[in-house]
Amino acid sequence: MPASDTYNRQLAETVIKMFGKGDTDPRAEEIACENFPGRAVGGEIIDGVRKRLPTIARIIEHDYEEQTCVVSEKYYTLFRNRRQGSMFEMTDAEAQKCLPIGHGNRSEGLHRCEGDNDVIYQASLGQNLAAGTGLVVTNTNRAIKPTEEGHIPEERSGRLADNLKQKLNVVPEGDQMRQLARRAAKRRNQKK
Repeated sequence: MPASDTYNRQLAETVIKMFGKGDTDPRAEEIACENFPGRAVGGEIIDGVRKRLPTIARIIEHDYEEQTCVVSEKYYTLFRNRRQGSMFEMTDAEAQKCLPIGHGNRSEGLHRCEGDNDVIYQASLGQNLAAGTGLVVTNTNRAIKPTEEGHIPEERSGRLADNLKQKLNVVPEGDQMRQLARRAAKRRNQKK
């Protein structure tokens, strides 16, 4: 196991302990101080923890089955003190402000999901799904055009689509991509 993976898992374990103590939204600095008790924690260590927050959240969700998302500085300055131990009424727009989205809005800490009505966690899921969907659509379109033009062979384009369908259970199906490749091959042959 690489040293960075060991360190990320150690930080995830530290966060789980903090969750157990009732701190459901620790900042990077708090995580660093908890992970290195009795030591002076400098900016470099805090920045290192901050950069690892998305990885730590994934480890927590996968290994500990705790729904967790990364939150921004705005969460701590605008909303943390309003919580008072339970999720308060928050609008979707306010929840979006809590996420590290956009220029200069960096990751600052982790937020553990607090039930079915946790709009911060729901906003995080929505943002991740939108980003993932955008990537799938963009790259599917990138594969369709060269397939139509005959730059990707029929069998390869079918395998790409089948792989996508298997992983995501979405269209286009391999047969659709193969048909595009066949049409492109016919057009090429007709031009000769």
